[in-house]
Amino acid sequence: MPEDHPRPEPPSPAVTLPSAAVFSPPAPSPGQAPPGQLALPSPELPLFQSRAVTPVATGGPMLSSAQALLRRDLWTKDDEGKPVYRRHFSQGRVIAHYITSADPTSQYPEALAEQAAWQIVEQFGIPTAYLHLVFAAHAATQSSAWQGLFRLHGSDLLKTLGMEKRTNVTKLEKLQELAKQAELLGSMGVWVVWREGKRDLNVRASRMWDVAIDVHGQQGREAVGAEPTEVTFTVRPGLWTEKFLNRAGRDAGLALRQFGYLAQATLRINPYHEELAAKLAVYLTIMSRLRATYRVQNLLAAVESEEALHQAAHDRRRRYAFKRRWDHALLTLHEHGWQITFDPPTYPLALQPDWAQPTTAPVHLRQLPVGYWRLLLAARITLIPPEPIPDLLAAGTEPPARQPPPLAPPPLGGSQLRQAREAKGWSQRQLAALLGKSQTWVALVEQGQRQIHPRDHAQLHQVLGSNVESAAVARR
Repeated sequence: MPEDHPRPEPPSPAVTLPSAAVFSPPAPSPGQAPPGQLALPSPELPLFQSRAVTPVATGGPMLSSAQALLRRDLWTKDDEGKPVYRRHFSQGRVIAHYITSADPTSQYPEALAEQAAWQIVEQFGIPTAYLHLVFAAHAATQSSAWQGLFRLHGSDLLKTLGMEKRTNVTKLEKLQELAKQAELLGSMGVWVVWREGKRDLNVRASRMWDVAIDVHGQQGREAVGAEPTEVTFTVRPGLWTEKFLNRAGRDAGLALRQFGYLAQATLRINPYHEELAAKLAVYLTIMSRLRATYRVQNLLAAVESEEALHQAAHDRRRRYAFKRRWDHALLTLHEHGWQITFDPPTYPLALQPDWAQPTTAPVHLRQLPVGYWRLLLAARITLIPPEPIPDLLAAGTEPPARQPPPLAPPPLGGSQLRQAREAKGWSQRQLAALLGKSQTWVALVEQGQRQIHPRDHAQLHQVLGSNVESAAVARR
């Protein structure tokens, strides 16, 4: 099996971004949404606005899906040759993941055909898992995640993921990468067989996330030759959240609400240069509500391929390189706020990383012992997430439910903008000054030669007030 080493992929030479993926969100409207549709909410604020940690869904489907993203080597073929990842839990519980078709008309999608599905699996990796955690963090603050939508601006996601600091690629290339990872997430299906006491937590085949991608260019979303300047992701959490992230269902004894906390520092670990540390951080974030102490062998088996561990066990040079890589990964976690404790009986000083050893320790106590690989795998280590997560987990405090954001203001057309401006008695220059725009911008919008960016709609409604609604009524 190939070693699970995600690598950054060069950006596509074509300046293209998907215009939509997986499902089509309902269009915003001034009144209530049409029957059977969800009203389109305003975009969410970026994570970590008030503190460096945020609640995140951590139930069984999150654990299995995160490992499916990190451990491509564990995907196998079903009877029809289609890829499937199965995670077995205690008491006969099973969660399976598969690759879905991009049929926007069904919430219960079919498994994708063999070759195309395997091509998607091969693209999974740490960046996909990072975005997975971000989606799960936004879902964790919703009172009924499976019944709603949330919208995220690509530029905000770049900040959340720390991608805005990368200077070796353009913003367009970063948005392309985000769109690619979102499409990958939108392709992952889930099927759950799970009973817990009297709770029936089975989930029929469905997607983990329904994702729609909307691209905005300088000359309009669909303009030929326009360079995309923003991408908006509209996400509908899958049906698994009704069984594993359900506050009311938990209180009624019908479902679970399993959540932990995601540290901003976790998403700052470079997924390409600090690969093992990033994998560990993803896995430990989901597991932190359950445990903190692990055997090293079990921890490595959760995130590393069997082939990589086999090679280390049977090749002296690979073994030593892996030990150094492991030690460096622990240092990276430590530098990002994780508290690491080595169990003295099983993880003696000689096995511990150089950075963790006292400088006053005798040299002979710091030398690797014979058979160190076997001893390392049997060693026990405690990893506690960054502050204040331990106190939050110990308190068991339920994060406050996020109030649904207000509906996005209805989009304005050029004629509506002109009518609303003239009703105010303003010239194009006067309106432009109030908006911080140029007169040319106002003129192009009114002539229908330029579409209004979603972020400008709210400002226009605020500046023009009731005249916007009057223009909309007159237009109808």
